Amino acid sequence: MSLRPIGGIFLRLDASGNLTVYDASGNTVAKFIGGVFSSKASAAAQTTNTSISTTASTTPVYAGIGVVLTPQVSTRVLVEASGAFNNNTGGDGCEVKIIQNTGSTVHAGGGAAAGTVIGDTGAVVTGTANFTWSLICPALSLTVGTSYVFDIAVNAVTGGTMTFAVTVNCPVAEEF
Repeated sequence: MSLRPIGGIFLRLDASGNLTVYDASGNTVAKFIGGVFSSKASAAAQTTNTSISTTASTTPVYAGIGVVLTPQVSTRVLVEASGAFNNNTGGDGCEVKIIQNTGSTVHAGGGAAAGTVIGDTGAVVTGTANFTWSLICPALSLTVGTSYVFDIAVNAVTGGTMTFAVTVNCPVAEEF
């Protein structure tokens, strides 16, 4: 590794021919990847694909809500999701997860969820009361230039029907 100082800015050429620009503290400021300059990390807003508002499934199903993001600079992204849900049966509960896959489209709601679960699973025994949940999960070791899908997956825990009580919010941002 060779760093070339230019007034507090350092440049490094990796084995693939990509040029990374660092500030004096060693933080990535920008990259030239395949001859394309990127100084801004990617961010994406949620999209839907036949989203569901309820499920009686006790195994995770796609909610039809998620985000598609192609990292341009970093191999890490931060995925956030929040919302509220309830279960119509007292003593039963709900679970929510963020599922990572490669691809370009959020999975349709109701399909069996598959892929890598990132972060923790939000779970609660709610009965009929609304429960607000929030997940903040880093997705690590991604490949720059590859498109990733971060889907919300939900299920009822022991029975009953899980229902979203408010709209789910799911922003994603690339980290340096």
